[in-house]
Amino acid sequence: MRAALPIAFLAAWVGGATSLRAEQLGERHSVVLSAVLSRSDGLFSPAIDFFIAPRLSLGVRLGVYETFDDIGHFGSLFVEGRVGYAVRLAERVTLWPHAGVELHRIENQIHDPIAGDSNPWAYQILLDLSAPLVVEPVPRFFLGIGPHLTKTLATDESLPVGFPSRTGVTLQATVGGWL
Repeated sequence: MRAALPIAFLAAWVGGATSLRAEQLGERHSVVLSAVLSRSDGLFSPAIDFFIAPRLSLGVRLGVYETFDDIGHFGSLFVEGRVGYAVRLAERVTLWPHAGVELHRIENQIHDPIAGDSNPWAYQILLDLSAPLVVEPVPRFFLGIGPHLTKTLATDESLPVGFPSRTGVTLQATVGGWL
């Protein structure tokens, strides 16, 4: 009985307030599903964000990407915790900057005919900042584009010398919708 009360309260709070009625991006209790569409490194990165207060969101983004070159490939799986703040600029235009920290598990598979193949796993922590300008062409759906900054905060010592830096600024596109 005691365990059922908090679960019932949580279900009523989320079910009653998480509205399928949220008319604008950034309304309290709205849930946003999105995905990054750009990057040249084969990134696939879906995210879910929950607005805990008007305009203030907490979210999680998952990702996987791979790049290939003449001597092998490198791939990464990552999870990011992030916070965002949606600033309504016009009726269907919002600036929605995010700040997050990513934890990457990296596979660096090198094909060396002399030394042999290697397949080390390593970890990396990155700071991820983005500021997409979001346009809503129809209700509950958006397209966004904006600057994206990635900065390496910590790197596992087992990464090989010459491992690609994850620090840089790019232009990033996103697409999504909310409930």
